[in-house]
Amino acid sequence: PVRTVLQLIAEESNLNIVASDTTQGNVTLRLVNVPWDQALDIVLQAKQLDKRRSGNVVWVAPQAEIAKFEQDKEDARIAIENRTETVTEYIPVSYGNAEDIAKLLTDDSKGNQSGQGGQGAAGGQGQQSRGFLSPRGSLSFDRRTNTLLVIDIPARVAEIRRLVATLDKPVDQVLIEAKIVIATEDFARELGAKFGINGSRDNVTFGNSITNTTATRNSIIQRDTTYANAYNTWLSNPDRYDPVNNPNGVRPPLPGNYTINKGNNVDLGAAVGSLITNTPASLAFTILNAGYYLDIELSAMQEEGRGEVISNPRVVTSNQREAVIKQGKEIGYVTTNSTGGVVTQTVNFK
Repeated sequence: PVRTVLQLIAEESNLNIVASDTTQGNVTLRLVNVPWDQALDIVLQAKQLDKRRSGNVVWVAPQAEIAKFEQDKEDARIAIENRTETVTEYIPVSYGNAEDIAKLLTDDSKGNQSGQGGQGAAGGQGQQSRGFLSPRGSLSFDRRTNTLLVIDIPARVAEIRRLVATLDKPVDQVLIEAKIVIATEDFARELGAKFGINGSRDNVTFGNSITNTTATRNSIIQRDTTYANAYNTWLSNPDRYDPVNNPNGVRPPLPGNYTINKGNNVDLGAAVGSLITNTPASLAFTILNAGYYLDIELSAMQEEGRGEVISNPRVVTSNQREAVIKQGKEIGYVTTNSTGGVVTQTVNFK
C-alpha cells in the first residue's frame, strides 16, 4: 500500500509525513540505492499525489485536494483583504523621481494627468494602477513635492514602503568637464642702425645724396661770396684797422658759417610693421668737426604679445544619464514674411 511506502520513507528520512484520508492505493516498486526524496517524488507521481512541506512535516494528499486547499486559502485571503479598511500613506521620494518609481510599482506606465481628489490625493498628480497594489488600491504621484500617494490595505502599503526605501537610493554622479583653450602668441624683434657723414673739406663737398651735397656746396659758395664782398668793403674803408698806424680801426671781417645738409648714407633702422607699431628705442651719436658731420644711430625694438581665452564648462549628471556640453554663440539674422501685403520682419538667432 502507498501509506506503508510513505511510512518507510518517513523512517528513512526522519521526517514526519502526514497522509490525508484520500491517500489510497497500492504501488509495486523495487528501488536500489535511490535517495529518499527521489523515491518520494516517484511514488507521488505514480499515484497522482502531491506534497507540501512545512518545517520537518510533509503533508501528502491527492493533487486535486491540494489544489482545492490552496485555492480556498487564496480566496479566504482575498476575502480578508476586501474586508480590511484601506489607509492612505504619503511616501516622499528623496533621490529618485516619483513618477519613475510609480511606473515601476504599477503595470500601467502612462500617467493620467487629470487631478484626483479625496483620500488625501493632491491635484495635478498622475494616476497609476495595479502592480504591487491590491484590487482596491491606487497609487498617485505629485510632481511638485516628488511624493507618492498610496491608498491600499496596510499590508500592501507596508510592502510598497519597503520597496520605495530600496529603490530610493542616491546614485553615483558624474562630473563632465571640458576645457576649451584658444591661445595666440606673437613675438618680434628688430635691430637697426643709421649712419651718415656730410660736409666739405679741402674744397670737396660730400654727403649722402646729390641734393644734400649740392645744397651744402651752394651754402659754402654763398658764404665765400659774402665774405669776399665784406673783405673788399673793408679794404676800401680808410678807417680800417692797422696795427701800426690805426690800431683802433675797423677790424677785418671773418668768414661766416655755411649749412651742412645732413642725411643718412646707410638707413637700416628698426622697421615698424604690422606687429611692431610703436617707435623703436634709439641711441644716437654725432661727431662735429670743422667742415663735416658724422652721425651714428642705433635702434632696437622688441615686442611680445600673448592672448589666451579659456572656457571651462562643466555639467554634473547622474550615472547612466546622458549630458551635453555646448559651447559657442548665437548669431542673429532677420527673416521677412509678407502676408496680405504686410511685411513682417523677425529676428531669429542660430
